[in-house]
Amino acid sequence: MAGLRLEGIAKSFGRFAAVRPTHLEIPSGEFFAILGPSGCGKSTLLRMIAGYERPDAGRVFLGETDITSQRPQDRGIGMVFQNYALFPHMTVFENVAFGLRARKVSPKISNDAISAQVAAALESVRLSEKSRSPVPALSGGEQQRVAVARALVIRPRLLLFDEPLSNLDIALRLQTREEIRMLQRATGITTVYVTHDQGEAMSLADRIAVMRAGEVEQAGEPGILYNSPANSFVAEFLGGASLIDCHLDGAGRVIAWNGISLPVPAGFPVPPPGPAVLAIKPEGLSFAEGGENGVVEALVRSREYTGFTTAFTLLAGDRVLKALVVSTQGTAGIVPGKNVSLRVDWRHCSLFAARR
Repeated sequence: MAGLRLEGIAKSFGRFAAVRPTHLEIPSGEFFAILGPSGCGKSTLLRMIAGYERPDAGRVFLGETDITSQRPQDRGIGMVFQNYALFPHMTVFENVAFGLRARKVSPKISNDAISAQVAAALESVRLSEKSRSPVPALSGGEQQRVAVARALVIRPRLLLFDEPLSNLDIALRLQTREEIRMLQRATGITTVYVTHDQGEAMSLADRIAVMRAGEVEQAGEPGILYNSPANSFVAEFLGGASLIDCHLDGAGRVIAWNGISLPVPAGFPVPPPGPAVLAIKPEGLSFAEGGENGVVEALVRSREYTGFTTAFTLLAGDRVLKALVVSTQGTAGIVPGKNVSLRVDWRHCSLFAARR
């Protein structure tokens, strides 16, 4: 296996900068996720790694080899596409074998070797019994596993996934992502996984890069990004935080918005006084008794019971807040239209200087 290194790669389409100069280093054997909203450049970045897009600037290294100018089929990379890109007129075996037969290697691989490698790849994704089945007869999850087997059969040094679970229903998505993680652990193949789903990235990856507008906003272990976001975008996109545009007073100890004042605990890290953004994760809000110090008055707009937890949308001044609380913690009488007091747990908050 090999690690991956990106040295300032960038790509524009006309005047649109899809990926700005990006530097990343992914050690051998790591499961690395690239996370971001639609249009942030994550798929373009993946396609440059795979060789389907040529960078306008920068270099791509796989191990110590500069592969920037190599053709996709010469890079030793397996890729699983969003739509799987399977051939419907072929059987499962023929789809998986296609990658081996299409490669120009010397000496030419024998039919017996192809059969052995395809059998091993199908066994790794638990599809040995489907070898002779036509692709259209498979379920969506099975087709996804065929696509993984086809990527694995060439024994790649690097495995790429481009939003591979977006076409699956929720239950199958949860099952399949666990299978992908177990398979990656078993093979030890360096893996780069592109997704817009925070849950996928958090559950699968050793490290995550969060992208916006063609740039990596922050990269690191999931827990670090979640608990110590670099900016309000990462706090909102990865942690689901409510963002409140506010003002930090001259002493840096009180924030205010729309007549609401909230004291900042001693020792809490704050930016310089002035315009700021308060990010509160959903678990950072709980319901309080009226008259407590340091609470926020709000109006309940909606509630969604999900079993163990209940999600609330609330309005504090003109700011929308989201709270996620354990359903057994006295939430039965908290219904839309009710005025409530909210306690803020600063362990689940961050304060940032407002972007200018």
